[in-house]
Amino acid sequence: MQRTGPGSLKASSSPGKDMVVTELNENDVLLGRGSPSAGYSGNMRFRELVVQRREAYLQCKKQNEKQQIAREIIDTILQRGGRFLRRITTMEEAERLAVPPRTQAWVAIAPSRPLYVKVKQLMRDVGEETQLKRKHRRVEKRKGERSAALRSLGADGTTRSTAQQTLKQYSYAAREGEKRHLESHASQSNDSYNEFSSSSESTTDSQKVAVQSAFKRYTQAEPHQTLQASTQVPVKPQSAALFQTSAREHSASAQPEVASEVAPITINSSAVSQGCDVLPLLQALLQQQQQQQQQQQQ
Repeated sequence: MQRTGPGSLKASSSPGKDMVVTELNENDVLLGRGSPSAGYSGNMRFRELVVQRREAYLQCKKQNEKQQIAREIIDTILQRGGRFLRRITTMEEAERLAVPPRTQAWVAIAPSRPLYVKVKQLMRDVGEETQLKRKHRRVEKRKGERSAALRSLGADGTTRSTAQQTLKQYSYAAREGEKRHLESHASQSNDSYNEFSSSSESTTDSQKVAVQSAFKRYTQAEPHQTLQASTQVPVKPQSAALFQTSAREHSASAQPEVASEVAPITINSSAVSQGCDVLPLLQALLQQQQQQQQQQQQ
């Protein structure tokens, strides 16, 4: 069935099916809250009609009297050519009602008990007391949201969650930086030792054991602990911080002629963090072992 009226009304219906509306007229009432129903012309006319009948509705003592006023309001809308429409919002319903693709459509609601309930609800909503209560609830809700937001702020204006996350990031970065520093130092020390071991093919097993022992003591030494080698060897410029010449003499077990010619070298392990080279130290220890063996053979 099709019919036309004010506002180019088009509606279709078939026996046993809901009437689907794809075009609205100015007297239609769109059910549901919010836009566009709140500002639609038919809804505004419907609201004016409810306000006009509200005083008589409140004076009714019996429920059937209130029901009669609600029925009269609905009949007035229908007599004007309007309808009460519910929008189709799901694809399943649109397919069931054969709504064309990309088309807004509504379903006309026939006068029934649920429709009377909606009219009586609007009777309560248009009252000043109800509007004031609703406004008060909105204000209190905003105050609660504002208070919760202020409680979540830190001293510097950032949220506590953001400040805690920033602190975690700084702590993680510090730990990772220290870890990378230690790994880099160990890698450089191992590379220097491997380079020295591979270049000294003529060394004996006892000399290698002595060098490995000295290297182990050196890498395990705490900052400001020192190792000494009774020899003298050229030092690279970048390794200058690793070597400090001392005026102390050798122990009594050292050979007199070696002690008179060579000054002990003090190694400060805290300089390793500055990227100093370990190779000169190991070469010095090896040369010391070779000199002692030569003196014993003589």
